[in-house]
Amino acid sequence: MTGKFIVLEGIDGSGKSTVSQQLYQEFLNNNSKAVDRNSEAVLLCEPTKNGPYTKEIRNILGSEVSKKEDINITLKDLFLKDRLWNINNQVKPSLKEGKVVIQDRYYYSTAAYQGKNIAEVSEIIQQYRNIPEVINPDLVIFLEIDPEVALKRVSNRNKKIEIFEKIESLKRINQHYDFIWKEFGSFINCVKVNTDGSLPDIIDTIQHHIRVL
Repeated sequence: MTGKFIVLEGIDGSGKSTVSQQLYQEFLNNNSKAVDRNSEAVLLCEPTKNGPYTKEIRNILGSEVSKKEDINITLKDLFLKDRLWNINNQVKPSLKEGKVVIQDRYYYSTAAYQGKNIAEVSEIIQQYRNIPEVINPDLVIFLEIDPEVALKRVSNRNKKIEIFEKIESLKRINQHYDFIWKEFGSFINCVKVNTDGSLPDIIDTIQHHIRVL
């Protein structure tokens, strides 16, 4: 079987972690309707959990210093290094083994979150397109949610709210995502999935999109 690279995107609070974990569990239990039974899957995320740059990225995201321009540049560089490490050490080897790679976030997140405006969002996407090691996912699932609903979900978590998880930031990030799918839709196979329904319905919808690849 040829491996498949599936990426889930969305603003914080859209349910990416829950959906990606459930999707992975379906493969693990051989219940997936997306591909043949017994297909192996691997669950990844960005920033990576155990990569060499993970701790530094998390420390910056959880602090107010990420508002500073020089720190923002540093963060972009760290995301790039972490992403290339992930691609070369986890994604590509898994695809070569014929596994389905389910990943929470990719470089579209960097563009949507780190870009200060549309021009910079476009610049970041173009930068990644020009890096030979960067591969395109077979499918990008964008989980749609109202930013105000998303922020309520984030606020209910027992954790410190990161710098990007504020209503105006989430609205801006959501607009950046919309721009990415419209402007670069010719090479990004993206489908939008509404998160108003139940988790089983969301999983069924995603599995249908994977099945028809």
